[in-house]
Amino acid sequence: YATESEILNCINNIDVIGSYTYVGGIVGGIVNGKINKCINTGNITGAHSVGGITAIMSNNSEMNCCINSGNIKTATSGSANTYYIAGGITGLTNNLSGDTTSITNCYNIGSVYGYTNTGGILGLRQGGGKHIVENCYSIGSLSGNRIWGIAGENSTWNGSPKVTVSNNYWLSGCGANYGDYVYRNNGATPQTVEQIKNLAATLGEEWTEDTTGINNGYPILKWQIEEK
Repeated sequence: YATESEILNCINNIDVIGSYTYVGGIVGGIVNGKINKCINTGNITGAHSVGGITAIMSNNSEMNCCINSGNIKTATSGSANTYYIAGGITGLTNNLSGDTTSITNCYNIGSVYGYTNTGGILGLRQGGGKHIVENCYSIGSLSGNRIWGIAGENSTWNGSPKVTVSNNYWLSGCGANYGDYVYRNNGATPQTVEQIKNLAATLGEEWTEDTTGINNGYPILKWQIEEK
């Protein structure tokens, strides 16, 4: 659990198994910190609140240019009153009023299962403040009881989330019905395989085409090849 920290250029290649909550590939949770240019390839399993990069982001935390290719999974049964949340990049964002969490320029290619809530990028937003998801895509298979291609459900516990979801894309047929819980597909658009493979310019300046084949032709982040 990282507080007022910056996590940069980290890679996890092993499976991580937790018996309770907040299980992530890079860090369990981050508060008022930054995660940048990190990759998870391991399979991440926990009871609830599970994410490829981190399980929970809180209170002015930022994530940028991160990648998950591992399979993400919560417990397969439990109390209906407990959020069994999974996200390809982050399981849960949780803010106090006036704070902001942001997930930008990230992609998920792993499968994600959340018993109650599943998101290709983010599983659930909770608390007041701003919750931002921009310039991301997810192509992994998604499953669970409530499934969203990019950003999952809002919880009004501890405040009402103020949501910005823009310029995100998810693979049609991955298991989700819609891209975003609040606006359905506004800012989270379903696309075919070929459409997603041609999205690099649309996603923005951090992205480039996969001319090397390291991501099967899907867009990659420029730092993946610039820093080799």
